[in-house]
Amino acid sequence: MSETATIPKVFISYSHDTPEHKKWVLALATRLADGGIDVALDQWDLGPGHDLTAYMNDAVAKADKVVLICSTRYVTKVNDGNGGAGYEGMIVHSELLRDTRTSKFIPVLRENPNGDVPTALGTKMYVDLRKDDDSGIDELIRSAHGMPRVVRPPIGRAPSLQRSSRANPEDWYSRQRAVTIEEFRSRASMELTFNLTESSISIDQDTLLSALRKSEVRTFGWPLGLISPRPESQPRVRANGIDAEIRFQGSYDYWALRNDGAFYVRQSLFEDKRDSESIFFNTRIVRVAEGMQLARNLYRELNVGQGSDVAIAIRHDGIRDRRLGSSNPARHMSPILRKINEDEISSSAHFEHPATDAVIVSTTKILLDPFFMLFDFFKPSDTVYEEIITSFLNGQVT
Repeated sequence: MSETATIPKVFISYSHDTPEHKKWVLALATRLADGGIDVALDQWDLGPGHDLTAYMNDAVAKADKVVLICSTRYVTKVNDGNGGAGYEGMIVHSELLRDTRTSKFIPVLRENPNGDVPTALGTKMYVDLRKDDDSGIDELIRSAHGMPRVVRPPIGRAPSLQRSSRANPEDWYSRQRAVTIEEFRSRASMELTFNLTESSISIDQDTLLSALRKSEVRTFGWPLGLISPRPESQPRVRANGIDAEIRFQGSYDYWALRNDGAFYVRQSLFEDKRDSESIFFNTRIVRVAEGMQLARNLYRELNVGQGSDVAIAIRHDGIRDRRLGSSNPARHMSPILRKINEDEISSSAHFEHPATDAVIVSTTKILLDPFFMLFDFFKPSDTVYEEIITSFLNGQVT
């Protein structure tokens, strides 16, 4: 499970039919917990002095899913309104009255030869665990995580209407690069791109703008893909997406976001404000990690499916004869003069959406190691990558 994925909450409602039945419910709860689920269960949540009624109210209200273990005795108690099961049944019934289409409540058949469920849940699909079948437990875990066993394929356009969503992103990236040629004839730049390799989405421009605005990473000053408030830098609507040119105090940014989620940005180097003859290795690490974090944020906002393959690439140019340094005196560089003899270097990688923090660290290293190697074989350690990027993801630049 992703380090940043939301942990679903599940409440198990059941009746204490027999000691064996209680043990079975406890074992089920443990299996669900092992599947990455926060399980509310009276056997490990309640003790002397706890308020049972308050617990039942809170557990149902806070749960993403409520699993109702429908033994024959449980169904009878719920329908008759008896005991704790009856009270929980009333809570469930009241929620169903407010939203009859909810999928929050999942009946589970156990010790129930007739396959009965509480009257209020008569139209709900159930999970059959009358036999100890792992596939049924797997179905519960998938349901809690919102991961159906069979995923509906996306609906494509008719062949005659297929447009940019399947267009080659490299051709599109080249056209975006052409927009920036004049701006970068005499200064260095960083170019970063990412796209979904099997994209079939087509997002309208309003949604793209809103998603990008919510995805900005503002830890390091001027963010990649900045939505500027300046009138002359406002995003522009294009036939297949949005783009913007941002000029401010000698800096220049151009970014574009296509309706299939492909993103392009080219910007002048932060180093030029401090030392136009240097490349700060820690700043380059931060900028690439920011690009990956932006991709993670943006594709979440665009509801891209988990596990989707993302291609990411970086390119630095106009960098010949620059020396390697650091923007942070605490990360002192070796006194050996490290200069680069190449004017341009690029690299690429793939990762699965959404990238975990650990994947951001490892992919940033893959993208930047070839660049740093050109500075007389410089190679930051894994620990340095991890320290700089972890601090950055926690809101600090080091």
